Amino acid sequence: MPVYVHRADAAWIQRRPDNLVLWSEDRLALTDEVELVHLAGHFAGSTGLWWKTGPRPGGALFPGDAVQVSSDRRFASFMYSYPNHIPLGPDALSDLRGRVEAMAFEDVFGFSPGREMIGDARTKLTASFDRYARAIAA
Repeated sequence: MPVYVHRADAAWIQRRPDNLVLWSEDRLALTDEVELVHLAGHFAGSTGLWWKTGPRPGGALFPGDAVQVSSDRRFASFMYSYPNHIPLGPDALSDLRGRVEAMAFEDVFGFSPGREMIGDARTKLTASFDRYARAIAA
């Protein structure tokens, strides 16, 4: 079974097993319905998974920690460094927003249980990007 890592994170790899696959595009189709997506931001090679047709109608984005779904599930946040509480800057935020908005999905599944936006997730992320941009501009 292959393990995919975006080439922008190659410096972080400690061991290189035979099944390691480095990729460098903005997207990598695994099937007609599933793509790896380069989200950048938090790590240069941050990768998410876009399931165009599932698991519910409308598709879903699995952004890892590039997009952090808030506890109330109405908003998300974006950080450069979560452990050190360093916010994502405006240029990286704009880049991440462009990458996310290029995909169609209804749901977002965060990296931990309870951190998902089920239904209307694109609208919620748009509001989240707007709110975050206002906060870092203040």
